Order: sequence, then structure tokens, then C-alpha cells
Amino acid sequence: MSAATTSTATIMCADARLSEHVHRLADVVRSCGARVVSSGSDSTVVAFESASAAVSASVELQQTLAGWMPALPIRIGLCTGDVEWTDGVCSGAPLRIAADLFARARPGQILVNNVVRWLAGNAAFTHMGFVDAEGDEASIEMFAVEWQPLAAAGVDHVAIQHRVLPLPAALATTPRQRLVGRESEWAELGEAWKRSESGTLEVVLIGGEAGAGKTRLAAEFARHCHDTGATVLLGTCDAELALPYQPWVHALDHLLRSLPDFGRPALSSRDLADLLVLLPQLERMLPGLPRPPASDPETERYLLFTAVDRVLSIAAHTTPMVILLDDLHWAGRQTLELLRHLVRSGSAAHLMIIATFRDSAGDHAEAFAECLVELQRSECVSRIRLGGLDVAGVEQYVAGALGQELDGDLRMLAAAATERSGGNAFFLGELWRHLIHHGVVVRQDDRWIVRRDISSVGAPDSVKEVVGSRMARLSRRARRPLELAAVAGQRVESRVLSLAT
Repeated sequence: MSAATTSTATIMCADARLSEHVHRLADVVRSCGARVVSSGSDSTVVAFESASAAVSASVELQQTLAGWMPALPIRIGLCTGDVEWTDGVCSGAPLRIAADLFARARPGQILVNNVVRWLAGNAAFTHMGFVDAEGDEASIEMFAVEWQPLAAAGVDHVAIQHRVLPLPAALATTPRQRLVGRESEWAELGEAWKRSESGTLEVVLIGGEAGAGKTRLAAEFARHCHDTGATVLLGTCDAELALPYQPWVHALDHLLRSLPDFGRPALSSRDLADLLVLLPQLERMLPGLPRPPASDPETERYLLFTAVDRVLSIAAHTTPMVILLDDLHWAGRQTLELLRHLVRSGSAAHLMIIATFRDSAGDHAEAFAECLVELQRSECVSRIRLGGLDVAGVEQYVAGALGQELDGDLRMLAAAATERSGGNAFFLGELWRHLIHHGVVVRQDDRWIVRRDISSVGAPDSVKEVVGSRMARLSRRARRPLELAAVAGQRVESRVLSLAT
């Protein structure tokens, strides 16, 4: 037996009298990343990591069932507190209290304890008085979560189910430093998004050197679209682990797990079965899903591409969608072929695909270079070249980092940082932390001031490590001119470099 661990969790106890209750609850659990503790004949117990997630899931569950089964509303009890986990078994007072609140709830009601009300700031509550819970010496203060059926709010049910799709975890955290200096690129993305919302497929390719801020720009815009009601999916490519269809697997897995009943009935069993090549876990999650008949590789690929196209078309039909494909220069041939198929078919309306990639030729595999040429022939594809930040952008960055307007010395420092970093967003961020650490910029009274010259400190270790790792991939012959150029300075004539080598 493993050692017991203690953690804070929000426990949900919900009706499980009917199979439809269990089925819809399972959808919510999957979409929120929650954990089923136990399931009995009349109730299911689920553990959530946060009170806000538990309340949101409870409201979504009530609204879902109110739309599909208005005559059979469910009861839900929620309690936040410390629980103990031993070999996957959960125990503790929150389970007893959640069960007690569940038993006291009326059909269609969500009852919570005071801790849930205090931690979950995303809902309104009505005070329901104090009750004595079995096994607890102190009385429990009880609150009811206020919620409205979707029809009463005048909102289409299916559309809401799509709009509440959570952001992928990698995009859910907002950076502390705001995005700066990308006004024209943001405007280009905005125009493409308007065209997509009007009913077209739009693909925007964002290219730039390593560290230029491609992912940050794309992620900020994706979050902006999500705030306006869009569905946002994320797929990433990996240099070391180039799995077939890797980013599409990430994106579609998040989409289908988050949709009620995996998008059925809008998505047929045949649609989902054709996705088994990408998502074999569907067979486990949807028992009885028919396996597609064996066929030749070309036919199977066509069926897969058609299924992906249909899934995205159906999902984007109700709610506009953004798919972010990050580091596409590392994508495998299968990933690129699927992207080309979507562009050629153009059937996925209300869909915007943003792909980031390094635009240096040395980072392009043959398959990606060919794909890039073909994509740019399509009218629905546009390209953004992301260069370095200019002095004005760096000044915005410094002002945001310090939280104050810049004086003359800080403006001079920003100009020097621009020249030294080349406006590269990664280099700039590392350099700025380096300058703070070494006391080039210090806080005096209530303001930040320049204490030393930027030339008094060298390059940050993190930047040296990145450059070193990229240099290590080059042959000795290829490294030699770079080493000479580094000694010569920012600019050196090719003729001089040729003579030196």
C-alpha cells in the first residue's frame, strides 16, 4: 500500500439515477479534467482541482440536462476541503458534506458549502441557512448556485456548449508582460479573423527567426478570439518527437473530449470511427464504436482527411474556430498533407488556422519547404513576416516591465537594448532580466533608474546556451565563418569574411 497524500479538492455529488445523467456527467468530467471518485446506483462522486471548475461544470451539467431532459433535473452537492488519497481511493469530510448537500438539494438545485462560495468567484449564490451535517460538530453554512436554463437566457444550446470549450492548458495562463510592438501584425490577423467569421477558411502563416515572438503573438490573438466566444484549439510540433499528425492529434483530442457526447449526434459513429487512426483512445471511451473496414493506405488516408474536415466543419459551423499550429517547420509529412487537404477543400468555413514557423532555410525540411510553396498559392492563405521589435516597441516593453514612464536615461537604455538584442523578443526578455540582476537598472525610492552602462555586462547565460546549442548542430567548416563574424562585429563584408576563412 502506498503512502497516503493529502490535498485540497472540491467534491461533487450528483444524481446518477438514469444512464443519461451518468453519460452527461461523464462528458463534463472529461472536459474539465476531473476525477471520478465513486459511482453508485443513485449518485456519482467526482473530485475537481478547483472550486471554480466544479461550479462551472455543475452549471453546465444542469443547463445541458435542462435542454435535453427538462422533466428530469438533477441534484448536485459541492464541498471544498482537504481530502486524503490512498491507492486512488479518496476519503475525508468533504465527501460526507457533499453527499449531505446533495441529499438536501431539490431537483435542479446546486447546493455548496461556504468555502466553495468563497473560492468560486464565477457565479452568484443565494444563502440557504445553516444545517447540521452528519459526523461534523460544527454547522454547515449552505448556499445555492444561481443558474438559468439556456432557453431562458435566449441563447442557443448547441452554440453555448461550443463557446464554453476551455482553452488548451498551454494557452490558459496569461503572461505577466503585455504584448508590445506588434500593431500592424495584429491588424493583419484581425482582418483574417473577420473574413473567417463571415464564413470562409483563413490560414495565416507567421514566420520569423527563433525567438522573434511568433508563438506569443499567435497565442495572444487566439486568447483574444476565445474571449469573444471562439473555440480555440492548439497543436504543437516537436523537433525530437515527430509523430504522425502530432499537432492534429493534440487539437482534435481537446475538441472531442470537450464537446458533449463527443459531438454526437452531429458527428456520426462513422465520422468518429474514421478518426481512430489519429485518436485510438476513442475506442476505449466509446464502447461499440465500429472499426472502419480495412482498405488500401490511400483510401484510408482519404477517409481520415475527410473525417477531420467534417469534424472541423461541424464544430466551426456553430461557433467560429481558431486552430494554432505551433512550430510547423518541425511537422512531419503527414501533418503537412492534412493541412494541404483542408486548404484545398476549403469546406471548413468559419475556421482560422494560424501556423508559426521559423523562416530560416536551415530549419526547413524538404516536405515543409514544398508545403510552404503550395500553401502560398491559395487565396485563403496569407503570410506575416515577424521581424525584431523597433525602439518604440522596446520602450513599450521596458515601460511595461517597470510600470512607469521612461525618463531620458531609460530611453537611452532601451535604444541600447534594441541594438544589442536586434529586437529579438526572446533575447530582449533575457537581456532585461540580466540587466536587473546585475544592477544596471535599480529601484530608488518609488522609481526605477539607470545605475550602470549596459556595456558593463555581457550576454545572458540563457542566450549563450541557445546560441551554443544551435552552433553545435553545425559542422566545423560551417562554424568557422560564424566565429569570425562574431569577432568582427555586427556588420562585416562578405569579401572580408571570405579572405579570413
